[in-house]
Amino acid sequence: MRKTVYLVSTLMVFSLLITSCNFLKKASLNQGCEVYSDIEMAYTDKSEMAVDINVYKRTVAGFLNYLDAGDKEGLKRLLSDTLLSRDGIDEELDDLFEGFEGHIIETTYIASDTYAGLPGCYEDDFYVTTDKETYYIYLEVISEDSVGGDLIGINQIQIMTLDRRYEVEIDKTEFWEYIHSHPEGGKKGDHYNLTYTFQDGEVKTVKVDRLIGVDCFILTSFGSSEGYIKINTLIKPNECYVWKLTGTTDSISAEELETIDFTDIETVNEVFGELEPYAMPDETYYHDREFRFYNLSDRDSSEKIYVYYGSDSTVPRVRIFDLDKIFVDQEW
Repeated sequence: MRKTVYLVSTLMVFSLLITSCNFLKKASLNQGCEVYSDIEMAYTDKSEMAVDINVYKRTVAGFLNYLDAGDKEGLKRLLSDTLLSRDGIDEELDDLFEGFEGHIIETTYIASDTYAGLPGCYEDDFYVTTDKETYYIYLEVISEDSVGGDLIGINQIQIMTLDRRYEVEIDKTEFWEYIHSHPEGGKKGDHYNLTYTFQDGEVKTVKVDRLIGVDCFILTSFGSSEGYIKINTLIKPNECYVWKLTGTTDSISAEELETIDFTDIETVNEVFGELEPYAMPDETYYHDREFRFYNLSDRDSSEKIYVYYGSDSTVPRVRIFDLDKIFVDQEW
């Protein structure tokens, strides 16, 4: 059995988990999630979105089918009437299809039905790998008549390359002003603006149509995912985040790890303080801020040293982790 270096209690094994999101396979702890290629009975039209199980997964599968085929008119069949009635919707969809490059190879895990606060309203995000690029995608879906027939279907689409997702900042000033002045949740014709600032300084303002508490809009932003990687640092295999590769050649060997006194915080900090991390987390996500990955010189390239520094000045927790495996497949 592979030797794993770690300084954690049994409890920490369950509370501090990292899983790979690259070309995932079904696993016993997949939380009801599946990859795109495994999803059955994909929707082709919003009229099929009756109250049912797996609404979100089946909507995602239908969405990706149309996206992969470059079928704009087909995709429209999945969009809510509210989203379809937006000014400039055709131009927004043109931008989406023009920016999405290649054919889909696979996705990260896609959640079953993640409740979004209203009856029949589901939301979640996932990552898509094509033969040319990798994309972050977020969809919000409504399937029940009880919230208004105009909202049945996909109401929100966000799609961007990994570099655009990394450390993006969102100005929600108008959102909060709108919420405070429209306690009823909004009526047809109401809207506000969201402003996105990307790490390269580009600013994009998006008009958001809001109806009965549902935000309807399309956000697209395309650059290049080269130099970035998606990693899951939470127990659910569908929860992935973007990390930025440093390009470092710094590394440490498994043999060297065996000589380290992991009960001595100063020693541990000194060893890893001299190494540049393999990748840096998105600082806009709190739970990733204290995590680091380092190159392991004498193992497969997918195997890294994972260090959790924490924020309580305790000894960092260290273990070997294989980025090509999901959590349930790791040898702890």
